[in-house]
Amino acid sequence: MGSLALRKIIYKGDKYYYSSKDIKKGVQIVEADNGAGKTTFSSLISYGIGMYVRQFDFRNDKDNHREIYSDTNNYVLLKVLINEEPFEFTRYFNPSNSNVIFVKGDNFEESFPIYRNAVKNEDDWIFSDWILYKLGIEVCEIYQGIKKFKINFSDLYRLIHYDQDTNAQNIYKEHRNDSNFVSDSAAVRKVIFELLVGYQFSEYYSLIGEYNKTEREKNTLKETLDNYVEMVHKMGFKITGFSQEELTNQLRELNLQLQKLEIYRKSLKTKQYSSTQYDKYIYQLRESLFRVDSTYNGLKAEKSATTIELRDLIRLKEDLILEVTQIKKIILAHEELNLFSPNTCPCCLREVTRKENHCICGNSVDESHYEKFFYSADEYIDILKSRQKSVETIETAIISCREELDDLNSKITRLELEKDKIKAQLREVEKNITNTSNDVELNNVNDKILEVKSNILTVGINFIIAFFKKA
Repeated sequence: MGSLALRKIIYKGDKYYYSSKDIKKGVQIVEADNGAGKTTFSSLISYGIGMYVRQFDFRNDKDNHREIYSDTNNYVLLKVLINEEPFEFTRYFNPSNSNVIFVKGDNFEESFPIYRNAVKNEDDWIFSDWILYKLGIEVCEIYQGIKKFKINFSDLYRLIHYDQDTNAQNIYKEHRNDSNFVSDSAAVRKVIFELLVGYQFSEYYSLIGEYNKTEREKNTLKETLDNYVEMVHKMGFKITGFSQEELTNQLRELNLQLQKLEIYRKSLKTKQYSSTQYDKYIYQLRESLFRVDSTYNGLKAEKSATTIELRDLIRLKEDLILEVTQIKKIILAHEELNLFSPNTCPCCLREVTRKENHCICGNSVDESHYEKFFYSADEYIDILKSRQKSVETIETAIISCREELDDLNSKITRLELEKDKIKAQLREVEKNITNTSNDVELNNVNDKILEVKSNILTVGINFIIAFFKKA
């Protein structure tokens, strides 16, 4: 970390002028009576190095410094040494120029804005960035909740500067906005202190800033992906959990299948069918219809079994809910009447002194056998919790059954459409059996091509989703 030393302070205006003595290295003590200007001296240093000073904020007519407020063309000039290199900082009090510090050094002259909202591009330097760079302190980004900001020289200066007006219990000088949640947070104060004393390298906090930035970008991309997936679901596309490699293989196979279908369609347009080909084609259609019909019947039987299972689960859930309600009533009655005790008379409900291994009537009983028919309040509560857990488990099973039924209904609907399509093709072929053209099969091939293209689109969407999830 570099060094910063103040050598001289100059104030100049049309009415007033002040120039301090040359300030030597080491501890400087300024001693004077109240009202002699010690606070003004300290405030001029703070203002000249880019800090906010409430009494120099002339947009607010309260607590203004009377002499400086009434002066014109006035500015403060600080002569400093940064790593033994001389510089001059000039800052005007005119509100139109108060957001700029003019820096002059050997073979160097530049002006820097003080506040970040004055720069157009995020990468443009302000005065704080320049002086921290000269001091060897990296300007790192700090994330505090949803807030993000860069470390400024003013954050470090709050720990260095201590004025007599500062609260004696505060190490930090008050922020421009009192009790600022971000700048006054414990996390930010810890960062500022460690950067200032060099306890940890600024690269560490810079890397944390980059990590948080990348994490926020990742979360943004994830939200975008989730919205995209939701939109794809609404459009009717099915999202799979295949990897990129598996989806790439599927795309390759589908494109190859599409090429073969297009070649076959082209051949159909240039040749005619014989009766033997018609017979073969009708056989293929009937075989496809038989296969679809067999799958359809299997799904219908599975749907019937699942429906019965769902009905039994709903009935079991209702019985358990009824049992839970009864147990709650029993527990409530015990809270009022104190029923659950083997030492209570069932007639008058008064407590009876009972000998061990004897009933309240005097007959001998086996205690272990007796407890099988009697539960304490705690045992009833355990039973209640067990039944409530069973209700939750059954509810999960009911949801699973309903999802399975929805899936079965979707498959059955698709098979019904496929059956109707095959039957329509058979009717068309049988109606045009005397025709030697192959229009029917050509239409079938066109439908197959559309189906393959739709599958390619679905796999492509899944590939994009898998790519972003991996990224």
